[in-house]
Amino acid sequence: MRVRVLGPVEILDGNGRPLPLGRVKQRVLLTMLALRAGAAVPRDTLIAGLWGQSPPRSAAANLSTYVSELRKLVSIKAVDGGYLLDLADVDVLDFRGLAARGLAAHGDGRAELAADLLAQARALWRGPVFTGLPVPGSMADDLAGLDALRAEVDAAAAPAQAARPAAPPRQLPAAARAFTGRAAELAWLDAALARQVRSGALMLTAVVGSAGTGKTALAVRWAHTAAGHFPDGQLHADLRGYGAGTPAAPLEVLTSFLRALGLRDEQIPADEPSAAAALRSMLAGTRTLVLLDNAGSAEQVRPLLPGGPGCLVLVTSRARLTDLVAVDGADLLPIDGLDPRDTRRLLSAVLGEERVLTEPEAAAALGELCAHLPLALRLAAARVSTSGGSLAGYVAELADARLDLLSVDERPSTVRAMFDASYRLLADDVRRLFRLLSFAPGPTFTARSAAALLDVAPETAAGLVGGLVAASMVERRGPDRYGMHDLLAVYAGEKAALEEPAAHEERGRLLRCHLADAATAVDRLGWAMAREPVAVDGGPPALRFAGHAEALAWLDDNIDALVRAAVDAAEHGPLPIAWQLADQLRGYFWLRRCTPEWLAVATAAVTAATAFRDPSGVILARHCLGDAHWSLGQYEEATAEYKPAIDACRVAGSPERHSGLLINIGAVCREQGELDAAAAHLREALDIKRRNGLAESTVRANLGLIYREMGRFDDALAEHTRVLELHSATGVTAERAFSLISIGATHRALGRVEAAIGHLTDALALHREIGNRAGEVNALEELAAAERDRGDLPAALACASAAAELARELGNPRAEVATTLALASVQLRLGDHWEAVRGYERGLAAARRDRIRYAEVEALIGLAGAHRAEAPDTAAQLAAEALEAATACGFGHLAELAREQAGH
Repeated sequence: MRVRVLGPVEILDGNGRPLPLGRVKQRVLLTMLALRAGAAVPRDTLIAGLWGQSPPRSAAANLSTYVSELRKLVSIKAVDGGYLLDLADVDVLDFRGLAARGLAAHGDGRAELAADLLAQARALWRGPVFTGLPVPGSMADDLAGLDALRAEVDAAAAPAQAARPAAPPRQLPAAARAFTGRAAELAWLDAALARQVRSGALMLTAVVGSAGTGKTALAVRWAHTAAGHFPDGQLHADLRGYGAGTPAAPLEVLTSFLRALGLRDEQIPADEPSAAAALRSMLAGTRTLVLLDNAGSAEQVRPLLPGGPGCLVLVTSRARLTDLVAVDGADLLPIDGLDPRDTRRLLSAVLGEERVLTEPEAAAALGELCAHLPLALRLAAARVSTSGGSLAGYVAELADARLDLLSVDERPSTVRAMFDASYRLLADDVRRLFRLLSFAPGPTFTARSAAALLDVAPETAAGLVGGLVAASMVERRGPDRYGMHDLLAVYAGEKAALEEPAAHEERGRLLRCHLADAATAVDRLGWAMAREPVAVDGGPPALRFAGHAEALAWLDDNIDALVRAAVDAAEHGPLPIAWQLADQLRGYFWLRRCTPEWLAVATAAVTAATAFRDPSGVILARHCLGDAHWSLGQYEEATAEYKPAIDACRVAGSPERHSGLLINIGAVCREQGELDAAAAHLREALDIKRRNGLAESTVRANLGLIYREMGRFDDALAEHTRVLELHSATGVTAERAFSLISIGATHRALGRVEAAIGHLTDALALHREIGNRAGEVNALEELAAAERDRGDLPAALACASAAAELARELGNPRAEVATTLALASVQLRLGDHWEAVRGYERGLAAARRDRIRYAEVEALIGLAGAHRAEAPDTAAQLAAEALEAATACGFGHLAELAREQAGH
């Protein structure tokens, strides 16, 4: 882990990749701690730096929150009266150490060493401290001291550099024009160089990636920026490992290097071992950078390596060069396409900023079509520039013939030629896997997916996938997870169309494998939700999960592929897999509330079941789609799916599915304030369950919630207590957690605050254990109210804030309204009157917009309380409106609260 604050503040992981940092104050806090890394910074200093001389009352609590968030990334220790950043790898510390050594060497007349150390110190500065952040006044002395260190380094660097001997060979090629992006990769290389400087060891790094990713451009750009660290020269060779020509022989490159280092031709050995030994001798004791571009294998690279410390070798290759890692200790830096922002910058640099600003949608689409690969982007931009046409017109053409149009001057596609060169080198069985992977749904695949495609054992498939990784035709994207960029996927599809024209069975095997795996994972979740059993013959051995958490993590990792599998099945067949996947994943979608994925799967399922004219499939698909609409507060759309599914269940005689649909339509009625209709649906569901001997806990939990909103607290507690009894043997269940929340909320309404907090705390732990994020929001929101009623306002504020943040992440309308109101109620108790009023008003507007009647009445009552002291007439009017609405809907408890506010 490395912290850098000499410029934009960032934390780099062990691979030199930036980690996401949160809000502005969190970054300011990190910078303040980093400037005094290894020493304690008093809390008062930190608070003054974050909030100035008038901090809010919650400053100390907020500081603790920011520290807790940062501790997830770096080590921070609490010391007496303050905090300490417990990390040695901080750029400020490196700068101070290098500057001290460099200035000492300069004073002793060691010009070469001084120039090297001072150059390293200066290179650590990427911009001013607190770049883009407010500068705390409490750090003025620290910043002034740092600037005076820096000024002394700048003053000494020029004479030290001038006193150095003449530079040896400088063979680096020119850096690419309009180079953009790669900040994370450049930072990774910077960090690797810093480690080498500290250790003095030989640095060997391989930048690897598929054709067109810009490996050479990255390596050359970084080599130029790092050249000052290598005063004894920079050597460069194109090893021609890929392409139409013959790969460069090691002796050819050795001869070139020895000649550049000053040997005459007659002094250069004629055999490879002697020439390699001569190169090692000449580079011994030097600091030399060696850039070996386009390597085809470790064997090409190994004879060219220096033998001792101090030198750096940077290799680029499409191959993974695993031998170089295993035998020679090379570090790998895999790269892929640019991120969208850097893609836009590259296009602006080539086409001009005005053109990209004029056609922003076309520029974004061009980036996607080119898989954000620098080579493809440059080729596309060059073609647009020479054609004189619009960017949108070229994008429309490119969508139909990507590889053909990624060329210049009507020559054969440069991109396809690069892919061909790699494809030809693959073994036959590896080539076939590459073709079939064009059928894999989603952006990634696993060795298990490959096994299903090929109908081979997973370990056999893993070996073939390894062959593709070694050739950089696919890349690792996690443990046993692989992917290829879009242009390679297009190329694989072309090859499949030519050489695998009838691969229907292979596609079906893969989709059936995804269905079986999803069913196994959902089974292990233990989510008590109606699902039809699936039976899949053949395929890889069944997955095994150690427990609920492992199954949930697997679903999180694979949901993109499962969504794509459902959509693919609806488009290409087998059609039943689409609605079977929707049915299996419905419980997962309730847990995670990933709405876009939910809608995509459910819509595909309805399309497939309707086309297949399968009545049971239509029921499953409409059930899933209705749930998705309900989760979004789209009540009419949800009802439109539920009602025909309920009618079909009556005909088909599906009691469990029938009762489940009645429970859901009852919940829709409840949220619209139609409590009598909701209770009727639930009683019908309960009757069906009793007649068929089905589990009653879900319907009883929902009845308990309705009774609580009616103000029938004894009935609510009875129903939820019954749920807990039904689930006493099963431990972790969603119904148990749901009922614990309702029991806690009921106790709070009855004034039993301590009992409420106990039940709500248990519910929060259960929801977190099963991964139910919506349940976690609900528990936090109710805990905030209970802590508020107990008088622990800091705890109440923390719970309400956490609930609101998580609700925003979920994008769930009900959760956002509820947490907005919970936060407003705490702010009112804290004395933040107008902030509370604004919160209640936002909650009221959202509740009315999304037709959440219970929350609407709560907001009216809250506003009445907020205006009671300063605007009693307004308060009375709001309370009367709340009472009228609560009475109409049957919200008994809220009606009582409204009467209290109205003074009745």
